[in-house]
Amino acid sequence: MLQKLGGEGQLVESKAPPRVQPKLVLPFFKTNPKLCVASTLKHYVKITAPLRGSIQQLFLTHKKPHRAASGQTIARWIRTTLSRSGVDTQKFGAHSTRHASTSSASRAGVSLEVIKSVAAWGPKSAVFARFYNRPLSNTHTFAETVLKPFSDSENLT
Repeated sequence: MLQKLGGEGQLVESKAPPRVQPKLVLPFFKTNPKLCVASTLKHYVKITAPLRGSIQQLFLTHKKPHRAASGQTIARWIRTTLSRSGVDTQKFGAHSTRHASTSSASRAGVSLEVIKSVAAWGPKSAVFARFYNRPLSNTHTFAETVLKPFSDSENLT
């Protein structure tokens, strides 16, 4: 069912010519299920199944009538979550997650080919080099702020 909702072979919404969405792999984080994105996504798909009807998009609006969430709605949800997590949303926004994740992957040694593939950038794309592969002002600020509520072991049990 997850493959049906979005994955390899589906188009990415973009102003550029249509591109095929790469396969997204989310491994299960078995050592701490409360932080497991794959388990959370699997549960979300299960509980939203009765609300979907013919909707193929992954994210649904939470108010009736339930519809596919727009990019603007998802960006607002991300900004709200960042703000509630204590992140300075004047400095970091929804798109900051893309910058932080691709830059972090690069610093961790992930090949540029893999980064471009996962980010749905073409092999000749210079987007990462021009806009994303920048030094972070403080490489730990973003992650530490987002994960701060989970740093206390009491919150993880």
